[in-house]
Amino acid sequence: MGIKERRETAEEMFARLCSALDEKKIDYDRDEEEFTVSFKIFGDDLPMRFTFKVNMHRQFMMVSSRLPFAVHEEKYTDMALAACIATKVIPDGRFLFRPELLRIDYRMSWHYRDSEMGDGFFSHLVDCALSTVEKYNDKFFSLNEGLIALREFMK
Repeated sequence: MGIKERRETAEEMFARLCSALDEKKIDYDRDEEEFTVSFKIFGDDLPMRFTFKVNMHRQFMMVSSRLPFAVHEEKYTDMALAACIATKVIPDGRFLFRPELLRIDYRMSWHYRDSEMGDGFFSHLVDCALSTVEKYNDKFFSLNEGLIALREFMK
């Protein structure tokens, strides 16, 4: 696939992603040159920031969300284990413990090369990312602050 075809496909994927966000009435910043959208929403307790990116050259889409707190050094082991535990049970994506940056990130990606994605896919993509981060961000925060033990995180 040539660069022109890759760009056209990326533009289509980006437009469909933006359309799904518009349907959900999510206010977002849009960078059409980089095929990136970012937004901040509030869940039950903690704010959540998301970045969705369409990678034209590698032909995949990615969502990332940095949890909104710094990991305490004394909690490194618990947070690393919690990221592994959460990643094992979530249906899509993964939590990454990044000790060099003192943070936990959520990431999910999909290759769209030679794929046919229905319109419902983009809505599912957004819903899945938002609900996963919403479900786990409070648990990670509570573990980091010593409000719950790792055993409670696992419930």
